[in-house]
Amino acid sequence: MFDEMDRAYCRLCRDQATQGYSANVRKVIQYIQLNLSQDLSPEAIARAVNFSAGYISRRFKEEVGVSLGAYVMARRVDVACQMLERTGMTVREIANYVGIPDWNYFTKVFRKEKGCTPSQYRKQLREA
Repeated sequence: MFDEMDRAYCRLCRDQATQGYSANVRKVIQYIQLNLSQDLSPEAIARAVNFSAGYISRRFKEEVGVSLGAYVMARRVDVACQMLERTGMTVREIANYVGIPDWNYFTKVFRKEKGCTPSQYRKQLREA
């Protein structure tokens, strides 16, 4: 099961084109992709990539067009969608895996991004 999750995650990483961004923003994106289950606050990211949180947040928004927090949440939901489709993990397990251990909050964020709950999303996939 974890091998499949790793493969899905690698596919996601490959799919995220970063060539149009500066080296600093590419470094941030790569860090996010490799550490989705960790603390990805601007401060934590800044420590990991050796820049200030303010600089990283400003630069990221300028180049990517969305805030750092919005980007992180969208990536977490994208990985969760892949896992809902490709694994038999429970929604709670997936929420933990993508770094949102509060299941209720994960469901709220997922609904905001996708327009349905994770369970509804999985059900729609199976019916298609």
